[in-house]
Amino acid sequence: MFLRTLPCEGRQPGPVGRAGMTAYLRWLAARAQDTGDHRGLDRDDPVRAVIAERLLPGLNGTRPLLVTR
Repeated sequence: MFLRTLPCEGRQPGPVGRAGMTAYLRWLAARAQDTGDHRGLDRDDPVRAVIAERLLPGLNGTRPLLVTR
């Protein structure tokens, strides 16, 4: 999902470089924060669904993949 945000969708490793890797680590840290927020909310809280959309899709596609630190 992160690679889709880069020019050429990250298909060429040269343009990704150090800046791209740093951006990826920030993006991944934000997903970890989203995981914490997601876990802390009640199942019926509407904010939980908004946060779940920012998380990676789970392997079976029915629930978000939670990212831990």
